Amino acid sequence: MRIHIKSTIIAIFIVLAFWVIGLLLMIAVFSLPTTRMEKHLKKSVYIFENEGTRPRVLGYKLDNFTDALELSEAVYNDEESSTVEKAVRVYRSDTASGHPVESIINHYVNGEDYTLTTSYARYWHWYLVFLKPLLLFCNFSEIRIVNCILQTILLTCIVFIMCRNGLMNVDVPYLLTVLILNPVSCAFSMQFSSCYYILLIGTIALLVMHEHNRNDYSKWVFLLVGIATAYFDLLTYPVMPFGILLILWVRNSSYDNSKTLYKSTLINSASWILGYAGMWIGKWIIGSLLLGENVVAEAVSVAMQRMGDTNIANGDTFTVSDTISKNVKELLSYDILKLSLMIFGVYVLVFLIYGFKKKQYNYRFNNSLINNIVILAIALLPFVWYCCTRNHSSIHFWMANKELLIAVYALLAILQNIVDCTCKSACKG
Repeated sequence: MRIHIKSTIIAIFIVLAFWVIGLLLMIAVFSLPTTRMEKHLKKSVYIFENEGTRPRVLGYKLDNFTDALELSEAVYNDEESSTVEKAVRVYRSDTASGHPVESIINHYVNGEDYTLTTSYARYWHWYLVFLKPLLLFCNFSEIRIVNCILQTILLTCIVFIMCRNGLMNVDVPYLLTVLILNPVSCAFSMQFSSCYYILLIGTIALLVMHEHNRNDYSKWVFLLVGIATAYFDLLTYPVMPFGILLILWVRNSSYDNSKTLYKSTLINSASWILGYAGMWIGKWIIGSLLLGENVVAEAVSVAMQRMGDTNIANGDTFTVSDTISKNVKELLSYDILKLSLMIFGVYVLVFLIYGFKKKQYNYRFNNSLINNIVILAIALLPFVWYCCTRNHSSIHFWMANKELLIAVYALLAILQNIVDCTCKSACKG
């Protein structure tokens, strides 16, 4: 009990420390000059002219709306506002349309003046810590290239770590889940990159931790994943990295005692919740203190709206079944999902043939009944999220459907475990 109390106190202090770190880094990047940034944004306008708001890449919609919003935030410059105010409030300029993509085109191509100023004080907007320095040297097209290179390097590192102890250590269900996520769309969309980076870096951390038999460090990884998600994500599919990483951790765990596994899974989950919720609350408190207005009340009001069952724009209501149905149908419409399932089918066939023929193999993952039960429980996460965020998940189903990748990974992992058990039985026979 004392250990848990001590760990909880340390975790709270870590979250509080990141409140300060987050604020200081935002102030630092908002001290940078914006002239070169705006020059590079102007060079990027043609992309938004050609692609529009929701272009598709391999069947997936990109979110140019939010990417334009983020770029507008990065170049905003108001001499009358202090650096601290700009860092906390995070302004952007819009033309009369109020639409980020249209505003950029209207301003830089058609010469229309900005007439609106908008801000999102309830978010951390920590993507700006990287985006603003990048804009000093790169336009949007070049940022996409940087994204592609970095994400490819991280994914390559993951495959390397999995492979260096033998091909049987490769987590095929995980890699297929990443394929369904569509790395190309993540590279082309800054909005989608945040959770993808968190997933990749979190995966590397868990795999390295497992190699060094330090599973007791997992709660700190999940705490940092929760913190990073609140920092970077603008409410795309925030539960996805957590759910997939939790399944990855369970698959690599060596607990044979059900009580220990359940307890550790709950501790990791609590760590993520503390990091995620703690950082949200931190921004609301900091915003209220530094801006002299009730950011907490505004944030709670918007959160209740997103958790509600009504679209205030047109009065439509959302049932839980409708919300889940819209997201499931969107995911099932992707050809890349069908391709991934075909690849998995071929993989299972090869796996079975190998097992029956060789009569032996070294399968690393824990496929006990206890682990499968925990993985199946984690698969319910996206549905719990949809129930709690009906408004958001219904309106933004075209991106919120990525939460379902938790369930996809869980089911593929369980199927692989069943195949493994079949092969083991054949070998014993």
